[in-house]
Amino acid sequence: MRRTLTFTAVTAAVAAFAWLLAGAGAERYLSPVELVLSPDDARLYVVCESSDELAVVDVKSGKVLRRVPVGHTPKGLALSPDAKFVYVANSSSDTVTEIDAQTLAVTRTLHAGFEPTSVLVDREGKTLYAANRIGGNISVIDLASGGEPQ
Repeated sequence: MRRTLTFTAVTAAVAAFAWLLAGAGAERYLSPVELVLSPDDARLYVVCESSDELAVVDVKSGKVLRRVPVGHTPKGLALSPDAKFVYVANSSSDTVTEIDAQTLAVTRTLHAGFEPTSVLVDREGKTLYAANRIGGNISVIDLASGGEPQ
């Protein structure tokens, strides 16, 4: 199913992103590298590589709701199918941060392979896949246990 944003929502998202960058100040370069929009088009999740955080922007108001610290050099981003969790691949930490999408709190840190750069959650929300750039492989993580599937 393909979603189409209204011009107003797109404009608000762009404005929010501009606001995010402007609020950072010259001394703090965020280096946004990945964006995901929530299924209801209400939140824009922005991975900021240089500041090691996930910025969560309210699309309608353009305000940053929270900046969530994650591992070092975050790159990839995915939502669980039910949109209850946000997953961030932390390249230099060799981890994936799991964030509760409602509270915006880090719920756990999952171990991945060497330098994960992107993540994907299966349709059932049971398995997370992380592409590992240096490892040259893909980590398969069981989300129930947080480890490799048995």
